[in-house]
Amino acid sequence: MLDIKCPSCGAGGRVPRDKKNNRLVCKKCLRVFHLSPSGQAVLGEPPDRKDVPVEQAAREPSSLEFGGSLDDMFSSLGKMKIPKVSPGTLGIVAGVALVAALGYFVLSGKSLETRSNEIAKAVINTDMKTVLDAAAPGTELELIPWCADVFKKYNELKLALGGINAGVKLKILSDRVPAVVVVVFSGEGTRLRGAGVQAFEPTPSLSNVQSSYEIHLYWIKDVFGYWILDGSRTARDAP
Repeated sequence: MLDIKCPSCGAGGRVPRDKKNNRLVCKKCLRVFHLSPSGQAVLGEPPDRKDVPVEQAAREPSSLEFGGSLDDMFSSLGKMKIPKVSPGTLGIVAGVALVAALGYFVLSGKSLETRSNEIAKAVINTDMKTVLDAAAPGTELELIPWCADVFKKYNELKLALGGINAGVKLKILSDRVPAVVVVVFSGEGTRLRGAGVQAFEPTPSLSNVQSSYEIHLYWIKDVFGYWILDGSRTARDAP
C-alpha cells in the first residue's frame, strides 16, 4: 500500500501499489487525480496507457509449490507463519469499516427532496456554509453572491409576514440529471392569525412586498451517485 495525500485538499489516504496511472477520486473534495509511475499524486486524469512507461514490478516468490503431492502441500501450509493481529487492531479496523458503511448509507439515502429541504432550511437560518457544502466542487464562489441575494429577499418576505418564518413548499420539476427543484417560501401554513399573535401581524410598511418568494435549485450527481448542487447554474438561472 502507498500512503498518499490529495494534491488538491491534502486529505490523506492509502491506495494499492498497482493503482499507479489509474483514475482516483478524493472522497473529501471529489477532485480527480492519479499517481505517476514514481508514486506522486497528480491532479487530473491519468495519461493514456500507451504513454506510460512500463515498470517491472518485483514479485516475491510464492511460498507454496504445487508440483509435489498433497502431503507436501499440507506440510508447507503447516509451516507457514500467519501474522498475529491484536484484538485492538481488529476492533479499529471493524470500527472504520462500520463508520464508512454508515456514512455511505446516510449519504446515498438522501433523496432529492431531502437535499432541497436542507437548502431551504439553510436559507431560513441564513446558513451559507450548508449551501456551500452542498455545492459541486469549483462552483462554491458563484454561490456566495447568490446566497447574499437570496438571504436578503427571504428576510424581506419574513418581515412582510410579521417576523414569522415562511412556510416551505417544494416543486420537483425534474428528477433526472440535471434535476430541477423549485423551493417556494410563503405565508401558507404559518400562523398569521389567531389569539395571541397580534404582534406578528404583517408589517404595513412592507405591504408592497410579494407574499411569496421562490428559488430554483439545479442538482447533479457526483461520481458516487450523490445529489450535489450545481452552483453555476443555480446562480446563473436565479429568477
